[in-house]
Formats: sequence, structure tokens, C-alpha cells
Amino acid sequence: MRRLSNQLVAALLAIGIPTFGAAGCGKATPTTPTTTTTTPATSVTESFTGSVSINGAATFNFTATASGSVTATLRSIAPTTNAVLGLGLGVWNGTGCQVVLANDAATASVTVTGATTAAGKLCVRVYDVGKLTATQTVTVNVTHF
Repeated sequence: MRRLSNQLVAALLAIGIPTFGAAGCGKATPTTPTTTTTTPATSVTESFTGSVSINGAATFNFTATASGSVTATLRSIAPTTNAVLGLGLGVWNGTGCQVVLANDAATASVTVTGATTAAGKLCVRVYDVGKLTATQTVTVNVTHF
């Protein structure tokens, strides 16, 4: 019988079950779980104003600090308030705007919306699509994270 008891104690210890004969003398220190809280990114709206001449364009670059939605809205065009322009969103490569999304028939209040998967340098471009007869002043609002 003694032999069976020793084998049983050895088996219980092997699988991590404490027994009376194997009680430790140390005191376990409780650990407190740590929690990590992340603050969601806050959207930012930037406003840009520039001129678009006949066959010309105005490009504005900005930095998205987190992934998420990016929206460009052509807020105003003057003096021809109903002028038709191109409005594009893209990636700023350091020297120019590589347009990814474009609307070639944008008028005042038209929006182009995209998404970015990471922080980075982006741009918005407003351009003549061949319909301008005079230089226009444009204002664009860009909302991003």
C-alpha cells in the first residue's frame, strides 16, 4: 500500500496538483493584472485656400497621424461659384500629389472620401478639367485622423 501512495503523490506532483506531503514553505506574491488603455484618434479638419488657373491646379499636402477615413470637400469656388473642377485625394510623394481618388466633375460642396490604412503624407488636388475661363479661388476642407 505504501508503494501505491508514493506513486500517487509522484503522479499528482507531476501534473501540478499539490499534496499535503509536498507543501511549500514560501509565500506566493499576488500579481495585479495590467491593463492598457488606448485613446482613439481624434479627427482633424484642415482648411486650404488657393488659386486654380486655366489648365492649372492647386495642391495641398497634409499628414494623417493614424489610419481611418479621409474626406476632402470643395467648400467654395469664386468668382464663378458654379465652376466645374477636378477634386482628388492622393499620396504626397515629396514633390507631387499622386492622385488615388478623383472626381473630374466637382462643384462647390462636392466631397471625395477615401481611407488610409496607416499614418502618412497625403494630399488633395483641385484642378482645371478644361472648363475654366478665368482663374478661380478655391477653399477645400480636409478631415482626417
